Amino acid sequence: MDDTSASNTSHEYVRYPLDQFTSISSLFNADERRGIYVLEFADGSYYVGQAKNVVRRFAQHRHGHTNHDAPWKDIEAIRFLPVAEPKSLDEIERSEIARFQSQGKTLRNKAMNVGHHEPSQLDVNIPVAEQEHWAVGNLSPDINTFQTAAARNPGQATKLLSSKYAGNKWLIEDGPESLSLAEVAVYDLAAAIACIPDAVNQEGIYWTVSDYPSTSGGRLLTLNVMSIEVMFMPRHAYEIVGEVDGNKEPPVTFINFPQGTIPLAKEATRNPPWKTILKEFAIHAIRNNSNYGLMQVDTLITGVGALPEIFSTNEVRLAFTRLCLMLMRQNKAGLFRRWHSPELARLAYEHVPEILDYWDSEQK
Repeated sequence: MDDTSASNTSHEYVRYPLDQFTSISSLFNADERRGIYVLEFADGSYYVGQAKNVVRRFAQHRHGHTNHDAPWKDIEAIRFLPVAEPKSLDEIERSEIARFQSQGKTLRNKAMNVGHHEPSQLDVNIPVAEQEHWAVGNLSPDINTFQTAAARNPGQATKLLSSKYAGNKWLIEDGPESLSLAEVAVYDLAAAIACIPDAVNQEGIYWTVSDYPSTSGGRLLTLNVMSIEVMFMPRHAYEIVGEVDGNKEPPVTFINFPQGTIPLAKEATRNPPWKTILKEFAIHAIRNNSNYGLMQVDTLITGVGALPEIFSTNEVRLAFTRLCLMLMRQNKAGLFRRWHSPELARLAYEHVPEILDYWDSEQK
C-alpha cells in the first residue's frame, strides 16, 4: 500500500502542495470538510489528524492555537480523506497513526504516539538535556536521594506485606529461605524503580506503585509509568501456592521493554546478555506483545527475585529506562494513581542503594 492510501477504506487521500496557499478554504467544498488529514513537513515528518472542518483545523496548526504552542510554518503539503457521517473519525485516525508508525515514519503527533520527540510536559520536571543523558545511559541514579526518601516517615501499611501471602516462602531454588515472597517482591520493585529517570522526584506524578489494586485477577504489586504496567506480579493462586498438577511453579514477575528489545531466538544466540537471560532466567519471553493499545512492548516473564540480576546488564537496564522515559514524555500517571502506595515505594527505596552497589560490582 502506498503512502497515499488509507488503510481501512478503498478511497485514497488527495494531496495538495501548499507552497502558494496561506489558507486552504478554496480547496474544499463547505460540505466536504469532515475527515482525516495528513500534514507533510519540510523535515520529512508527518502529522495525522481528524477534523470536522479541515479548513479551520489547518488554520489552527498554522497559527499554533492547538495542541502545539508554536505555529507550524514548515507545512509543505496536506493530504485529505473525506469521511462522511456517521463513520467514526477516531477509529480511522487511530488506524492511520498506527500505519504510519509501522512504516517507520516520524510523526509530530503526541497522542497515540509513544516515543515522540515533540515538547512534553516532562521537560519542565526533567530538562531535555538531562532526559537525553538518561536515554543513553550517561546518568546514574543518585544513591543519596534514595537514602533520604527511604528515611521518610513510614506511611500506611502496605496491603502486600499485611496480606496472607506476606509470609509465603520464596520458591526460587537456592534462594535465602529467611526471605518471604513479599520481601523478595520488594527487591524486584526496587530494581525497577532504580531505572526510572529521577525516580524519587517523579513518584506519584509520572509513576505509581500499587499492591492489590482491585482489578480483575489482581496483582501482588504493579509498577505503572503513565498508565502502562511496566512491571507487575500476578497474584493468581497457582503462582502463589507453587504447585500445578504436582509441579512446582515459582511466582513470576512480568517486565516490559520497548518493542524489539528482546531478540528472536536465532538472534539471541548471538547476543551474549540476552542469551544468558533467556537461558537462565526467562520462564517465557514475548516479542512484540500487543496487549497495550497505546503501544507494543516486549515482555519478559521471570521468577520473582531475578530482576536485580537481570538488570545488572547495562543493555537490559537501559532498555527498561528508555521505555519509562518514553511513557513519562507521553503523559503523567493516570489509571493507578488513586492506588499509589507511598509506603511500598519507601520500602523499595531502602533496597535501591544495595542494588546499585551490586550493579557497580558486576561492571568491574
